[in-house]
Amino acid sequence: MLNEAVELAMLPGDRVLFVERHGAVKLYTPGNKRVTKIATIPVSTKYADSSEAEDGLLGLGADPGFAKNGWVYMYYSPTGPTAKNLLARFTMKGDSLDRSSEKIMLEIPVQRDQCCHTGGAVPQQRGR
Repeated sequence: MLNEAVELAMLPGDRVLFVERHGAVKLYTPGNKRVTKIATIPVSTKYADSSEAEDGLLGLGADPGFAKNGWVYMYYSPTGPTAKNLLARFTMKGDSLDRSSEKIMLEIPVQRDQCCHTGGAVPQQRGR
């Protein structure tokens, strides 16, 4: 079952990594035809007045050198008092996402006082 899946990245071995807006990071493995939730990124999905926003986990991209470094990039709206979006790099080890490997690459101030559309695709690049 999908819950607002927003972006995917093809990984070696025909695995498909994808993210859902509410923070789930999932992996489809063709060998066993299973979808597994491998992580949850805590995300903000509310405006200041507690109404539903379009923020959340919005973008995903695999590094062109993924086969060697295991890096994936995610663009998301973190929880907390500061209205911002982050582009962060994480390392995958096998079929797991190492949440402790997070490195913030870019921080963007945003407003969460009133409605507006939100997006954040991470461009996909081919390996070198």
